[in-house]
Amino acid sequence: MDKTIHTDNSKKNYKEMDENSLNEFKKVINALKNRGYNPAGQLSGYFISAEPAYITNFENARAIMSRYDRYDLLEMVIQFYIDNAD
Repeated sequence: MDKTIHTDNSKKNYKEMDENSLNEFKKVINALKNRGYNPAGQLSGYFISAEPAYITNFENARAIMSRYDRYDLLEMVIQFYIDNAD
């Protein structure tokens, strides 16, 4: 395949997604840390496989993650990193 696939994210408001979901995402990260897990590893496994068992049930972290589309969350994380990579 020679062509790059282009996604149209012009309708997404990442600023709004950040404000609405960043605090909950932090809760998930803290729950993973509190249970002794490496959040980067656990979240990577979840994003790649869609297997909810990568996210602990502690402090409802798994339920929090299930409220969001996995693809949208991953885009938000990457966009947040890009915006703050200076």
